[in-house]
Amino acid sequence: MPENLDQVGAPAAIRQPIRSVPIRIRYLELERQPCFMRRRMSVPRVASQMRTPDGASINGASGEGAPDAVNLRNRPREPVADQTLLSVVRFRDWAALNAGEQRGMCAATTERRQLEPSKRTPSVALADKGPIRGHRSPMGLVAEAENARHVLGRVRLWGRQLWITRWGRRLWWTMRMHANEGVCSVEITNKSVGFFAQMTWCLCILRYCERHDLIPDIRLTGDIYFDHDKGQNWLDYYFDVFTPVTLEEVARRVRYTKKIIDFYGLGLPIAPRMSIDDAARTLHKYLRPKPRINTMVDEFWRSLNVDGPVVGVHFRGTDKSSEAPRVSWQHFLKILQNYLCSDNTINAVFVASDENAFINFIKKSVKDVPVYSHNDHYRSSGDLPVHLAIDRDGGYGKGEDALVNALVLSKCSILIRTTSFLSAWASIFNPDLKVILLNRPYHNKLWFPESEIFLRRDTEYLPERPL
Repeated sequence: MPENLDQVGAPAAIRQPIRSVPIRIRYLELERQPCFMRRRMSVPRVASQMRTPDGASINGASGEGAPDAVNLRNRPREPVADQTLLSVVRFRDWAALNAGEQRGMCAATTERRQLEPSKRTPSVALADKGPIRGHRSPMGLVAEAENARHVLGRVRLWGRQLWITRWGRRLWWTMRMHANEGVCSVEITNKSVGFFAQMTWCLCILRYCERHDLIPDIRLTGDIYFDHDKGQNWLDYYFDVFTPVTLEEVARRVRYTKKIIDFYGLGLPIAPRMSIDDAARTLHKYLRPKPRINTMVDEFWRSLNVDGPVVGVHFRGTDKSSEAPRVSWQHFLKILQNYLCSDNTINAVFVASDENAFINFIKKSVKDVPVYSHNDHYRSSGDLPVHLAIDRDGGYGKGEDALVNALVLSKCSILIRTTSFLSAWASIFNPDLKVILLNRPYHNKLWFPESEIFLRRDTEYLPERPL
């Protein structure tokens, strides 16, 4: 770092008066500030942090004075002098302050530091004057708003974990359930989460009602699986709901319905801990697949025409890499072929996936036994997950594909799979199902039922890259 302006080729306009004054720049610790605060620091504020060795502040352009009384505030501003003085200052995120980017480190000493003052033109100085005076682009304002929302979200998440908020939610739910005469009424309006992720939320609500002697009233009204011809609640498309009282009695009692878009918005005073066996029992008590769904599964299974064990295979691709490490197809094929070689009683392989290319890959690679797959309505040919596919005819077919595949996988003798809510629910439909898992969700993405499946003795974990 240069100690005076002579070393950087400052113009004579400011070099002569303070030649004997070594300027020491106090670095701004911008990397220790929150990102939304870093962008608010403009260049004039940086200049206000510049001090001489005796602690005097230097603000603006140069001026006359002794080392113990340097004050440049009252001197008229000179564009070229301002720019050269500021070019001495090296600080982090200079580019982010002007371009609105979130990261990156840039020094303000660029080519203008190497140019002779005589080669500097007024147009260059005036062109640089706009950003130096703290101009923020529209992209920068958008980035500030995004970071502010991120910070507020983290604060809300932290607040939900406080004991006082948990106690308040418990009291609030008690009052509402009393007003509903013992009915726990919840409406889920999520528009981005998949079929079995939302079914897991329903299972947690059912478990809560079972433990507290409440009557569940759950409605799923999100657009993903909604079909105008089948009613408002798409849970009724696929399951028969069993309650201690009639639906008319439930409708009469309900005075308050909690509307949420995710499980955190539910505000339940508990995060119910369930084993796979408990989940299977609770599911069978309140929800059972429609007879039409069971008929489809049974007919497809008979069409396989196999008398011996069947290996189930499920690969969850597309956007799942944000929740767990992606498994290569070669590793998956290696594990499958090793199992087929170790057990010669296997008669067939059933493969399910949201990626159509993976199904074709398994069918072409496995030659020893026949490979079957269900004729789904939807499969992805890119990175877009299947449940977000847009269908003008309604979303019923997407939910039907998910439920049928999970029920067929539950009929297999063993299931080789990657982490997924769909194939995890195969273990809820059949708690005795043996599982070989090929990847594990990230620590902050390890949710039920995957968290319980990892604890089971009959679960084998064969990752591609051992942790």
